[in-house]
Amino acid sequence: MGEAFCKSTSRFLVLFFLLVSCSKSEQVPLDNPTQLEKYFPLSQFVQDQITQLDGKKVSKMMIIKGKEAAVTMEMDAEEWRKELDIFIQADINKNSLASSYTTEESSQLLRHTLIPGEKGDVQMLTIHRLADKISTVDFSFRKENLFYLSEGSGSLKMTADGNSISSYEVNGYQKVWFLPANIMLTEGTINHSPD
Repeated sequence: MGEAFCKSTSRFLVLFFLLVSCSKSEQVPLDNPTQLEKYFPLSQFVQDQITQLDGKKVSKMMIIKGKEAAVTMEMDAEEWRKELDIFIQADINKNSLASSYTTEESSQLLRHTLIPGEKGDVQMLTIHRLADKISTVDFSFRKENLFYLSEGSGSLKMTADGNSISSYEVNGYQKVWFLPANIMLTEGTINHSPD
């Protein structure tokens, strides 16, 4: 049951963020065209990590619609691509967002913040650095219209050397008109130890 729940959770995460990022144009699942190099390249960063994660085991704890499950499983690159797709979709390097964010940067922090009144789902993207290595990547999102509200956040934590994702977390709240609210949480810890 745990693995089936885990697979349905991955599909839910993809659908969850696709609903958040839907627009009048048709959306292609698992596609995020990066057209600018103005902001942190989150999509490319995650896709580079997926190559390293191929064949790694993850221990996951998930809560969706009030049901909780824990599972440990090994995933190939395609499964990791689906698992982390919400982070790929959170990339803000799109032509339509070229002037939508302010940027602040220091030796330990890079932060892109949505300008009030601009139309973007990602509210903030923050990259924390430690000794010139990325230690954490966080984002928050919010999408609201007359029919639904969807908001939440995601976080990637890196290993001490800054080379690989060590854990990740996604949480969200979704309220569709006339339906009960749904709260979702996924936490994953990746096993980098050799077998």
